Order: sequence, then structure tokens, then C-alpha cells
Amino acid sequence: MFNFGKMKNFGFLPLGGGCIVAAVFHFISCLLVIFSDETEHKALVISLSAILGFFIILGLVLRNFIIFYVVVVFLSCTLLYNMTILVFLILFVFSNSPVSIQKRVFVTFSVFVTILFELLFLNLYMSIINVYKAGGTGWEHKNYMEIKNEKTEQNKNKKPEDTLTIEDYNA
Repeated sequence: MFNFGKMKNFGFLPLGGGCIVAAVFHFISCLLVIFSDETEHKALVISLSAILGFFIILGLVLRNFIIFYVVVVFLSCTLLYNMTILVFLILFVFSNSPVSIQKRVFVTFSVFVTILFELLFLNLYMSIINVYKAGGTGWEHKNYMEIKNEKTEQNKNKKPEDTLTIEDYNA
């Protein structure tokens, strides 16, 4: 996670499998909001989670890094939103409120864990963008630097086809 954009796998899964796990995470969060009692931001959260999951699957199917740039922008916006919420929750924990301290700390902790998951997913999406740019598929257990090195070695060992056809030609 500390090498931002340089992941080679997501646990035991390749980057593509990690993106599927992330899409399932977003779809499950969409379902959790559908069945919750809160109605304040319900439509917004449902639509953003569904769109984010759809773009992740679309980016994997089309192997297009531009779609993952859209995913990164969406996730960055939600990350900034959750960081703002975390700041206000930390201020709320230290204030005098009729809400019990256990509930305030639990909500603050859950938002913090959500931010950590979003940072992990952001690293995953940046890594798959770099892999797609390097010419990888996202399903190999390699980061973009290893893929670039393999491509340059293949290009060095490859003979130009034009020189072979000219030498073999007899007039």
C-alpha cells in the first residue's frame, strides 16, 4: 500500500481479481444503503455506489485505463467527503453531546476504516491503470515495471521482419 500505484497483486488475487472484489464491495454497500432506514442521502449513495461498481466492471471488460481514471476521480471525491466527515466526527467526539461516547467513537472508527479501504482501492485502481498503460492485462501477478521490462526485452530479441524478406528475395 505504501508503493502507491505499484501493486502487483491484491492479496492472493491478481489486480483484475482485486477490482472484482472492489466492485462487489461497492455493490454490497449499495445494497446496504437500500435496506437501511436512513433517507437523507439514500438516492445519492445508491447511485454513486452503483455507478462506481459499473465503471469498475466496464473498465475490466474493456481493459481501458481511461475508465479507471473516471473511477479514481469518483473515489477521490468520496475519499475527500469521508475525510471531511472524519474531521467533524473527531470534533464531535470531544464535544459535550447527549449521544454516548461509545456511539461517537464507534462511528468515528467505522469512518476511519472506510477511509483505509478507500485508500487501498485507490491504490489498486492506480496500479491497474499503470498495468494497462504498460500493455498488461491485469490478470498477471506483475506490476507495470516488470511488464515494461518484459516488453523491452522482447523488442530487443525480435529481429526486424523487413530485413529477413529482403535477404530471402532472389530476382
